[in-house]
Amino acid sequence: MLFCAFDAFAQRRKPASLPGVNGTFRLYHPQKFKKFYNEVKIASLGKGKLKVGIDVVYPKLDEGGIPIIVAKREVEGYATLRGDTASFTSDQFASCSIMIKFLGQGVIAVLQESEPIDCGFGRRDVTTGNYRKINGAKPKFKDDLATKKVESSAP
Repeated sequence: MLFCAFDAFAQRRKPASLPGVNGTFRLYHPQKFKKFYNEVKIASLGKGKLKVGIDVVYPKLDEGGIPIIVAKREVEGYATLRGDTASFTSDQFASCSIMIKFLGQGVIAVLQESEPIDCGFGRRDVTTGNYRKINGAKPKFKDDLATKKVESSAP
């Protein structure tokens, strides 16, 4: 009986870090647009904090029937990891709400809970879906590169 109570307590108090969190994940668009993809970059900062970058593309067919990207939008921010689920927020877009669930085997499920416009995306941009890991290295982020340029140009 005591073992069952301890086991239930241990499951509830999982540490807020998962192995294999770092990496780049992609969701490819279907059918005619299969060469285009949305991308989620995740880097563990420790203590249940993640840095997250989300790139979303909106493809369509041009007048000649060729698939093209009409728009590409990006948002970066931070997520708090609890168990296997992270809650993403953006400093730039306060009402942006995106959940990221780590399913294992290099797959994450992304659920955009707010409207696309609340995250700086176009009204037809969709982030929701299952993304597959394409790279396990800690990703680089746009603001990391901007900071590096400022530091290198300082007198």
